[in-house]
Amino acid sequence: MFQSQRGAGQKNPSPIMFASWTTILSSIPPPLSGKHVKHSQRLVKKPKLLKRHYIAHCKFANEHKDMTVEDWNKVIWSDETKINFFRPDGKQFCWVKNTGFNSKLVRPTVKFGSGSIMIWGCMTWEGVGGMCLVLGIMDSDQYIEILNDKLVKTISDLRLQHGYTDIIFQQDNDPKHMTKKTKKWLTSNNIKVMEWPVHLPDLNLIEHLWQHLKM
Repeated sequence: MFQSQRGAGQKNPSPIMFASWTTILSSIPPPLSGKHVKHSQRLVKKPKLLKRHYIAHCKFANEHKDMTVEDWNKVIWSDETKINFFRPDGKQFCWVKNTGFNSKLVRPTVKFGSGSIMIWGCMTWEGVGGMCLVLGIMDSDQYIEILNDKLVKTISDLRLQHGYTDIIFQQDNDPKHMTKKTKKWLTSNNIKVMEWPVHLPDLNLIEHLWQHLKM
């Protein structure tokens, strides 16, 4: 009875309605394939750049564009990084086929986090340099202790002072790196520091080393 009532109220589509739908369907582009297919992608997080940053980055590029491979070999790259005990920060993705629940595709979590450590390290053309644990919040005093131990030892162990007469030390613009006390130590130890623009992490080669370390 329900079907008969439903059928009784239906009407055949008019020619005008049929023509309208034909026009709409014909206007829809065919499915894209190959390189034209669009897909979702996570936005990459990078420091916000202002006009002064772009100017400083261009200035840095122009000042160093004529450096040779031998010149870059003299650079000691340094940085601090955080290492989580359990899992890296951020989301994780994987490629899977259409399938149901798979225990191998579960990312375990722990309550209240699992802790992390901060480390300082350096690297050179000749090899990996010193690395150490950062105790608490690093200040200029702890930073100088690290340089006096790990940086000086790196130069000695890799015999950089014999191969290069003008070693260049790279560090970012962290406030503890720029204090008068730190600058005085670097000057007294005859260590030339590369001027490093603000918000320029991608050019620091040690970032690639951190990626391998955290795998």
